[in-house]
Amino acid sequence: MVQSTSSFRDSLQKLLERSQNGYSSCAEDICNELKGRTFEDIWQITPRLSGSADVRIIKIRIQNSQSRKSKSAGFRLVVVADKRSETVVFLSVFPKLGRLAKNNLTDRELESIISSFKTERDAKALIPHDINNNLQQIELPVVGESKI
Repeated sequence: MVQSTSSFRDSLQKLLERSQNGYSSCAEDICNELKGRTFEDIWQITPRLSGSADVRIIKIRIQNSQSRKSKSAGFRLVVVADKRSETVVFLSVFPKLGRLAKNNLTDRELESIISSFKTERDAKALIPHDINNNLQQIELPVVGESKI
């Protein structure tokens, strides 16, 4: 299952609003990179920013399909991979080139997005996404809700 935090959705929205900077393909590029990959494939990706035996924070290189450059000049997707539930949670995305470019997340930024992830996870506020449909949010039925 693929889920996201509000910080990922905010960072993605900022990129999509900057289409003139070549970021408008970001959601599609993320989907293309992850389609067909198993949880185990994602679990094995390096570099790992931190982790334990069951949970890893991984930075995934995503090629920007709007540029003619390699993955090294594309986007960085930071995720939590939880082996116990085979869940991948998107924490943040940022470009390596352009006006919103970053070389890396600072330690403070990483700590902040991890803290937000834990809060949202505990509040059951993570949003599921369909990587086969341009990261569309999946509406889950509310427990106890009846359909009329």
